[in-house]
Amino acid sequence: MSMKKSTLFLTVFTLFGSISCQLQKQKAQGLPKTPGPSNASIQTPLPSGSQITGPAVIVYKTRNNYNDLVPVELSADKTRILSYPDPKDVRSRPGPTVLDNGYLLDHRGIGKNVAFLKITYEAYAKLTETPPLDSLQAWILDKNPLLEIYDCGRRYHDTNLKAELNTLIQSGQLRQTCHSMN
Repeated sequence: MSMKKSTLFLTVFTLFGSISCQLQKQKAQGLPKTPGPSNASIQTPLPSGSQITGPAVIVYKTRNNYNDLVPVELSADKTRILSYPDPKDVRSRPGPTVLDNGYLLDHRGIGKNVAFLKITYEAYAKLTETPPLDSLQAWILDKNPLLEIYDCGRRYHDTNLKAELNTLIQSGQLRQTCHSMN
């Protein structure tokens, strides 16, 4: 009886090992690196139906300095707010990372329909509750703040992400490497 259990265990272990190796091989084949610096953290978007996800790498440039202002997401016609943060979320997540040449790396999940409010992250984080939607609507400073916005794929690890993005920016490869969201 123990021989049968040992054989069964070994068979199951071997089967799982084989499946794991095959999945690793498929994963490696499905995640080609984008052109750019070696060992880049930025990966090209995954094929549809893929199981691996990570935060989006969104790089953008604004008309004015909105680095400390709270972003909200507007409807496509830019008439109403669709998404906005809770003050607790602002406390726990940083504003954008400043990159070279006026570009910014998003940490909030902005999109092409972003607008910025007339309130700083610091002041918004001190609010005890989320303001009513009509107040947020009245606080919109700029409904068209973006000059450029790019989706650079998914972030699987953050080693040297800022340096890698700055290399793409300095070499003029950002537009070729990342997908324009404008």
